[in-house]
Amino acid sequence: MVFKMKSVSTLAVLTLASAIATSSHRDEKYSLRWTSPPDRVSYRLDLKFELNADVEGMDKSFGITGNVGATRIKSYPDGSYTMRFGTKMSEMNKELAPDAKESVYEATYDKQGNEINRKEIDRTPNSHLSSFMAFDPPTSKVAIGEVWTVNTSATPPDETTASFGAAQLAGIEMVGGTKCFRVEQVFRAAASDAKPSLSTVWVRVSDGVVFKMQWSGTFLQLNVQGATVTSKATLKLLEG
Repeated sequence: MVFKMKSVSTLAVLTLASAIATSSHRDEKYSLRWTSPPDRVSYRLDLKFELNADVEGMDKSFGITGNVGATRIKSYPDGSYTMRFGTKMSEMNKELAPDAKESVYEATYDKQGNEINRKEIDRTPNSHLSSFMAFDPPTSKVAIGEVWTVNTSATPPDETTASFGAAQLAGIEMVGGTKCFRVEQVFRAAASDAKPSLSTVWVRVSDGVVFKMQWSGTFLQLNVQGATVTSKATLKLLEG
């Protein structure tokens, strides 16, 4: 995924709302990259869904839980490394994703934490969740208030794949006793009438590991007989 820096006006275009933290180091630039990651990082994923219409055999409100993990599978002499990522839903609604199972991909990073290669191992019907729940930091240092944009789709876009997004470094704050960067993101799916999906990401200052994420958005016709599905998700670090 390639990030390009753009002006703050990008937020007005995408209606990304962000409360910028007041800081005496406003002009200082920070690296949000993943440096010296742990060998294993794992998260709990909690999703809540609301349908805007009655669908036979489905509750209008239901939840899904899952696990997201990243494991270092190889390190190289030049300091680069390869991580394997897996997302597995422990309780998946079969109408929502009838063939859902673990979604796996591998990514290789250079010693600065820049992704240089990605390979899909097992892309499943619930892989679109990875598009919206993803966080990829900017390729260069950014100051509080700066914005960058990204094409988040690693495959040809469809109605459930995020195809364009913007992010802003909104500030630095403590989360559960841990110092974190707060990043506000917005994504749009390829469908012309798609509503934006919003997420807040807290990134651990010490090493660039995502510490927590909250996300909300609308999926269009996600195998639910034409009903709109509004989703809210929370991702919390368990290990790493």
